[in-house]
Amino acid sequence: MSNLPPPLPPSSPPPGFMPPPPPPTLQQPEIIKLMLENLDQKTGVFSKQTFRLLITDRRLIFVLQQKNGIDYLKRDPALSLAENPANFEIPLQQLVKIETYSAGMDDSSPDYMIVISDTQKLRFNIKNYYKVQRQLKAILGNKTA
Repeated sequence: MSNLPPPLPPSSPPPGFMPPPPPPTLQQPEIIKLMLENLDQKTGVFSKQTFRLLITDRRLIFVLQQKNGIDYLKRDPALSLAENPANFEIPLQQLVKIETYSAGMDDSSPDYMIVISDTQKLRFNIKNYYKVQRQLKAILGNKTA
């Protein structure tokens, strides 16, 4: 025979006992799939703002382009969005489509793109229509034209 004490009967928790909450589920990090630079948006007859467009797996983030040396591809997109009050986002669920247009051959108008969401329509002048169109098509598929 062994000298071990008999096993204890199963016990129930004391009244009012609350088990600790489960650990929070880790949210997948937001992934930047594409960054487009030099998107010019006219703000007046002779003025404009220039944005970078970060396309993530969840949203489009328009970041006012500044000479700050930040590597937006390695940075949390939420930080990029929060760095300037002029920055804004469009969730992918609200994106209807992005249309890209080539400049006319006979005039000096720039290439441009139009971002259409459920609530707004934004126009940006772009450089290299063909390259931008190809990149957008690869990431957004049928939401580009």
